[in-house]
Amino acid sequence: MSLIATPDRLTARDHIAGVLLLILSVSTLGLLALLPSRGDAGIQLPFLDDAPAPIVVAFAGFPGCGTVCPRGLSVLDALYDGVHEERAHKLDILFINIQKYTPPAVTAAYASSFNPEFLSYTVTPEDATLVYDSLSLRSFDNEESMVSHSGFIYVFVQESGLWRIERVYRNIPPSSQLVDDINKLLKQRVPA
Repeated sequence: MSLIATPDRLTARDHIAGVLLLILSVSTLGLLALLPSRGDAGIQLPFLDDAPAPIVVAFAGFPGCGTVCPRGLSVLDALYDGVHEERAHKLDILFINIQKYTPPAVTAAYASSFNPEFLSYTVTPEDATLVYDSLSLRSFDNEESMVSHSGFIYVFVQESGLWRIERVYRNIPPSSQLVDDINKLLKQRVPA
């Protein structure tokens, strides 16, 4: 007895399973388009306008987050100790507050509680759609609600005056991995 289904032995269940797998495959491809990815085209995001360094590592969250943000920002803090000193001035670390009704001073205080050198940016109602869409973030419109966010870490690189996403860490990596990756990127992109 053969367990392999041949075209003349396919049952209705086999056909249904095939259709369901096809639907699942197509829907998964659609979800992948919603995730930010490395791109060669330049992007314009308001928080990159004033970044002095050619490489920016950013984390999006909100003050008061007790789960994802402390872990992500602690990993970013490790970059300051782990990045090679001769290239450290070529790297900025940015906390992006996606809770658009928070005063910028609160954002800055929260970011600096992890490291006083962290840059900070608060999404405004005017630029919220651009930032949320570019980074595949979600937020609610009411100032009282919690913000849903991913814990992604974004690496932006400026080349020829244009910013692009070099890498997105979809899971917060161990600090040693992030330090190694950023040191390699700095060595490749920015001479000492």
